[in-house]
Amino acid sequence: MPDRDYRIDNARALGILLVVLGHVWSAPPWLHKWILSFHMPFFFILSGYMSPPSRVASLGIRCYLARRAERLLVPWLFWGLLCAVPSVLTGHTSSAYQFAKRVVGTLYSVPSKDFTFYCTPIWFLTCLWCVYALSALLARLPARTRYLCALLSLCVGLLVGQRMRFYWPWNLNTAFSGVFLFQWGTWLRQHAYLDRRRFAFPAVLALLGVSASLAVINGDEILMATNHLGNPWLFLASAFFGSILLLEVSKILPPIAWMSLLGRHTIVVLALNYWIWQFVHDFLGLFRCRHWALEFLVECLLFVAVVGVVRSSWLLRWLANGEPPSRPEGRGRWGIAESFGRAWSPGVPRQPGRQEQRSYGDDAIRIRP
Repeated sequence: MPDRDYRIDNARALGILLVVLGHVWSAPPWLHKWILSFHMPFFFILSGYMSPPSRVASLGIRCYLARRAERLLVPWLFWGLLCAVPSVLTGHTSSAYQFAKRVVGTLYSVPSKDFTFYCTPIWFLTCLWCVYALSALLARLPARTRYLCALLSLCVGLLVGQRMRFYWPWNLNTAFSGVFLFQWGTWLRQHAYLDRRRFAFPAVLALLGVSASLAVINGDEILMATNHLGNPWLFLASAFFGSILLLEVSKILPPIAWMSLLGRHTIVVLALNYWIWQFVHDFLGLFRCRHWALEFLVECLLFVAVVGVVRSSWLLRWLANGEPPSRPEGRGRWGIAESFGRAWSPGVPRQPGRQEQRSYGDDAIRIRP
């Protein structure tokens, strides 16, 4: 089993904690605005960091996308439909029309709670798969050509965001912008950013100040779910400085068990984010002690507990977090992606070679030299 890179786990945990905090609706507006300015761009960048173009070349595009589908689309469908149960029981969905509308909205991946079973954040999973698919088409191009195509993709995303304000299937409109951020992550990976010397603490504070200032300067609130990016230059600057801030903090932090647990199960947190918040909000209301910081703290504790339950079952790890079950020791892993990839990508080796040793269900793995 390859060694995990705890810095990636830390980075993913920091990102998902910001997602949770960003969805505590009673938090101060300035905090919402700062978090929204970079927290979703960060996940696109980090995904690119963990998926260098060489991986597409070594696996073949079909096998690569099949693995991405198993990692992202299996839990997307699982959570998207499972959340119908609490939605019906709590009265959030109270008619056959609403139920049908939300089933269609979930399959279309509409980023709106009116069209889903209160699991709106999973829009990111289908959007990220589209980013993987578009980026895989660019993987065989020379680096400069690939970056130029990514820049053109960003221009398309910005144009679409301004001119075509309607919901695209699987958030393909946002994926065009996401491709640029994804390639930004591959560039950071090419230059081994996490292995570089970490910033001094005053520099990290400076990054925090710059990131917060950019969020204040940008008059528009950034919502990548609807491809509303505001000023494109301020959006890119916020995404860059905010992402570098999280990467630097992840290098400073030591390995922390509960952060590693959250970092490895970000999909579970995304899917249950709204439901856990609603439960905590209502529960604290019974004792008249609602405060955004307390709500956030209790949510974090509940998420750690929920993730622990998911971790206890191989079936839940597969359905809820996209981690396929294991074969016996020494025989690799199996899953839908492997069978699909074997059938359509002849010549793919039976097991990942030394250059591509990794955990099948998780990208937060150090690629060995």
